[in-house]
Amino acid sequence: MAKKKKKKNNQVFLSPESYIKNKARNLEIIECLINEGWQEGGLAQIMVARKHKTGNITMGLFLVDTFCLGVKNTFFRFNISEYVYNDFKEEVFKGESVEIDYTLAHNIIYGALEFAEEYGFYPDKSFSNVTKYILDDDEDVDIIDLEFGKDGKPFLVITDENEPYKKYLSILDESAGPGNYTFMLPNDEMSEEFDEMDEFEEEYDDEGDYHFSGNRAFLEPFIYEYEVESKVFQMLSQLDNPKETPPENIEIKKDELEEITRKAVFRIMEYEFEDSVSDAEAEEAFNFGEKLFEGFEIDPDRLVEKKGTLPDNDLDVLSDAIEYMIGGKPKESLKLLRNLVKKHPDKPFLYSYTSRCYLDINKFKSHKEIVLYAYSRFPDDLGIRIDYLNLLINTKKIDDAGELLNKYGTSLKEMFPDKKVFLLDDVISFYSTICSYYIFTGNLLKAKSILYQLELIYDDYLIDDHFIHRIYHNYFSKLYKKYIENHPQQDDE
Repeated sequence: MAKKKKKKNNQVFLSPESYIKNKARNLEIIECLINEGWQEGGLAQIMVARKHKTGNITMGLFLVDTFCLGVKNTFFRFNISEYVYNDFKEEVFKGESVEIDYTLAHNIIYGALEFAEEYGFYPDKSFSNVTKYILDDDEDVDIIDLEFGKDGKPFLVITDENEPYKKYLSILDESAGPGNYTFMLPNDEMSEEFDEMDEFEEEYDDEGDYHFSGNRAFLEPFIYEYEVESKVFQMLSQLDNPKETPPENIEIKKDELEEITRKAVFRIMEYEFEDSVSDAEAEEAFNFGEKLFEGFEIDPDRLVEKKGTLPDNDLDVLSDAIEYMIGGKPKESLKLLRNLVKKHPDKPFLYSYTSRCYLDINKFKSHKEIVLYAYSRFPDDLGIRIDYLNLLINTKKIDDAGELLNKYGTSLKEMFPDKKVFLLDDVISFYSTICSYYIFTGNLLKAKSILYQLELIYDDYLIDDHFIHRIYHNYFSKLYKKYIENHPQQDDE
């Protein structure tokens, strides 16, 4: 008797992030909470909870600055029990939350986000990547007329001195204009006292000559995400006062100690690098970085729209390949992409994805062959040109990379003068490559200026993004060499 074929299990197991993106909006909203006094203080903690059929809960927590910065941070818990949810809710609100309807919660979050974006502040990437999908689609919710800012203007309130408030003020100077916003700093310093802060004021010497001091914010050390930043601060305190802060009192796990120590040492080097740069050098570098990003608009959509470029069936295959790539399965992605390239050899973006997969599985020879072949066929495609530039830099053909940039230019506007709008991913990829070029040529000032501009258009935690992790690694390597040159080791007596 023939054995019955085992029934194929077609169930798909999604990661928490994938589940939230694809299915969270189908779950029932059971509760929306907010902290008391959010209107007066301008800082709202909003919790939105949805219930699964099993009774478990998926919730999102949104930290919202209604006065200026918009959605500062978000957090989610996926498929937790009601007991765990209630325990977490008590930990966040300490029993002092206020229940609100979802429409109000939605309007506070998105209203603050839109207000902040008008002045150049964008939500934390955790919102864009995951937690916004815990909220309903913006078009499906009634609009409530709420006031944001204070007296019709942005009001920046900084309570933590570790926040990059100088960068925020620089952005407000650019977007709102001096005098069109107010602020309060950690030491209760209000706007009218700001004239005394020489980092942002115009200075003149005794002879009346102007000395630049305003746009030095790009030289400040990068800020990590909150948890990492607090540990870096602890380690800096230890390094600065070894007797006052014994190592055993530092709240850092052993497996984190090496990473946190390295980042703290980087911070020290960055401070020294900042102090070594004159005002004139800072002004020149800042203007250089700012000019690179002028003359075009940025489409905030991070995903390249491929609809219409391939038949629907193959477009689905490409989506699967990208999912595999993002999910850390480049071999599975490569199988799909190679078949797509055979079917559609005239699509340059397929070669870019394919070459990236080869790089992810450490087959550099194949990666190099794909990039060179693609560049020979599609030299005017932005993605292919970026791949080729990266190849030249990674193979240390810096002179060749320089010749290419001299030919086409170092800005998107120079390379594509007729194009008005670029996707965010393309902007980040291109200028990350230009930044790498300046790192490898030893021009750390220009590199730091580009990184600063990227941080402004992307988010505050660019340093933790996997995409440009290697750029920071290279930057710090060069910075370390420069630091060693300025601090030669002395022989022991």
